[in-house]
Amino acid sequence: MTTFENSDLQIVTTKARADKAINSLKGLLLGIISDDIIDAKEMRELRLWAQEHYDLVNRNPFREFMLLIENTASNEIPTKEAVEDLYWLCQKYEHDSIYYNGITSDLQLLQGIFHGILADGILSDEEIFKLDAWLSENKHLSSYYPYDEIRSLVSSVVEDGIITEEERAVLTAFIKQFVEIKNKEVADKIERDTININISGICAQNREIIFTNKTFCITGILNRGSRTELQKAIQDQGGISVNSISKKTDYLIIGSTNNACWTYSCYGRKVEKALELRKSGHTIILIHESDIFNNLDGNHDIKNSFQQKNDIPVQSSLSVTMHNDSVTDVSGHEDIAINFCSDFSKNESVSADNKESNIVPLQEAKIGKRYSRKLNLNENQEELLNQLSFDNNAFNEIDYCKVQILKQFLRSIEFLNTHCIPVNKSYSSVIDELSEIIIYLQYNYKPESLNYKYTYDSIRAEILNHIIKLCENNVREFYGIKRKISEDFTYSHPDILIKYNKKIISKLQDFLVDHQHQILDADYKTNIILNENNTNRWKTKFEIIKEDYSNSLAFEREIFRLTDVNIKNPSVDNIFFEASKFIAGYDKTCALRLYIHYLDKDLNSQTFDKKQLTKTIQKSLFSTSEQFNDFEKIVSDFVVSRDIETAIGKVNLLYTPKRKKIFIDTNAVENVQRLDSEIAKKLGDILNEEYEDENTSAKTEEALHKEELTISITNKDSEPEISKYLEELNFTEIQCEILTRFEKHSFTIFQNDLKDFIQSKNLFMGSAIDSINEVCYEILDDVLIEEEDEYFTINTDYYKKLLNND
Repeated sequence: MTTFENSDLQIVTTKARADKAINSLKGLLLGIISDDIIDAKEMRELRLWAQEHYDLVNRNPFREFMLLIENTASNEIPTKEAVEDLYWLCQKYEHDSIYYNGITSDLQLLQGIFHGILADGILSDEEIFKLDAWLSENKHLSSYYPYDEIRSLVSSVVEDGIITEEERAVLTAFIKQFVEIKNKEVADKIERDTININISGICAQNREIIFTNKTFCITGILNRGSRTELQKAIQDQGGISVNSISKKTDYLIIGSTNNACWTYSCYGRKVEKALELRKSGHTIILIHESDIFNNLDGNHDIKNSFQQKNDIPVQSSLSVTMHNDSVTDVSGHEDIAINFCSDFSKNESVSADNKESNIVPLQEAKIGKRYSRKLNLNENQEELLNQLSFDNNAFNEIDYCKVQILKQFLRSIEFLNTHCIPVNKSYSSVIDELSEIIIYLQYNYKPESLNYKYTYDSIRAEILNHIIKLCENNVREFYGIKRKISEDFTYSHPDILIKYNKKIISKLQDFLVDHQHQILDADYKTNIILNENNTNRWKTKFEIIKEDYSNSLAFEREIFRLTDVNIKNPSVDNIFFEASKFIAGYDKTCALRLYIHYLDKDLNSQTFDKKQLTKTIQKSLFSTSEQFNDFEKIVSDFVVSRDIETAIGKVNLLYTPKRKKIFIDTNAVENVQRLDSEIAKKLGDILNEEYEDENTSAKTEEALHKEELTISITNKDSEPEISKYLEELNFTEIQCEILTRFEKHSFTIFQNDLKDFIQSKNLFMGSAIDSINEVCYEILDDVLIEEEDEYFTINTDYYKKLLNND
């Protein structure tokens, strides 16, 4: 195969930079067309984008981008369709380039949208509402800077459906932090419009909060309860409370009571540090105290421990510092101006109804509550799942996978309750019985002690959480995920482990294996995510496809289905490469098509591996050097043009017999005819002379017979026949026919073809080939005919040694 060393085939720049450029262009275009109005200022920003990225013009597909941008921007006010065509081209590139990091790509797109909606210096109502719609459709960016901040801000602005000029200026002030406007006139206008606005801090809005093993830091003055009470509540939910913010902090809770010195106090410094950490890539989530209370457990003890300390209303998720020394709420509710360094105790104007509405906790953090409708849970099942706490990982955070884990868990609990009867009949289940055993062996608590009930519930939850781990590994195995989570049990006491294994584990393991078939196959989207996170997962399905092989058409179809669900898998090119190797022994054209698809994916990857098929496979694919050279040219042309349809079309015609054109030279024909007549005359003369000689010989023989003498007459026409091969080889007629057949097929013959030929001579193939190799061994000191995969081949140098050069 070709070695692809031509400098024209080298990748010009890094793919990451190209992807970022495309995403920024896509967002810029999306922002430009979001208000359905396209003006000259926006076109100027588009041209400036092209100038900034012009060094990429030699990299596919930027040459096409730059040409289209030039044509689009050449009109003073282009049609919206022209801009949408350019946006479509960006989408096509994104579809073809499947190795994107989804989060990075979407964040780059968001930054491009910021650029587009500020390109003309005017943030219209329609642009704001469309930005809000885009943010709502991309909630997977939650916890990544600056998604939480901009979504919280935009939600507050559009909540009442009316956008004031002050709200517009606040949004512009926030967005401009992420955009470098090249047009100085537009940049100066934005600066003038936002000169009196300073963004101090923005929190996430209506967050679902995970408590277990997460670190919380509190800042500011709480509107309800004290810091100590809130810290205790967090710890009761399994969280960790700290006093200072660091890279290990997961949540920063901001008190709803506005601090009089936001920018310069300890409160302000914590927020500033959190924002700096978020910008550097740490996923610290800023939340309001209202959200933390909404997510806390809904029991009455926790409710009653947090009573309103004062009557200041809960503010929105945005704090905006104006230069007139006030903090303005832009949530869409009635504006409330709060003077700095004022006495907050004077503000006592909130109704009891508002207080009550602010402390109603939500149960979204509870698994049973969250999946009640999706799994059609009854009350007992919902309560059971509420006791679980998932150790979140890339697998169980996929909602489809989590649903299958929970279903398998419910089946397991039902099995234990039905078939694993406790020895002590006073217990309702074997889990309850084992919980009592662990309390006795590990803690020796008595039922009447104060610690008993709390410990009993805790142990029972630990058993349930261990069972859910077994179920998760069972689902992982079913989905072909080789990596398993730890199944270590919390308690290491030998007696506890023996009883636990005997009563639960041994029985549950068999049950999970027997009922693994009840797990539903992963859907299309889930398969894409699983394959992206587990790059070798495709190999299991590939082996099944090979085992079920029936014909090349069906095989190729299954390969494309497999690559469809590996669209985000960086190893997708290997699927086509391995498929090409396998099918080479069955369908040459199909093998070459798949190899072209391999090159297509390989060229889109960060590194161009340019893998070569083995020499054995190459020999089986190309019986002549002409075929090899033709395919090498197809590959070289494709790597330059990236036109896969043209390359596939040429491959399909590679093995088509080529008709040779015959040109008749009339002069040559006449010359041959003249020579033919001369030769015919000479042959006639020679034949006449031979006829006379034969008559003379016959008369002599007749005379000799009369004298009873016998003379042998040698025929003058017979001459000794010269053998094609060396005389000492003494090949038989059939052996010569076999060697001649190899010569006609470029010294490579498919085994089945040779077998059919030899059997037609009533011989066995093995003995016929061995006889030739034995005859040649003394001359070659090696075998002549070799077996390679499904072919027999002859070394041409060996063959030349057998020929009679005389």
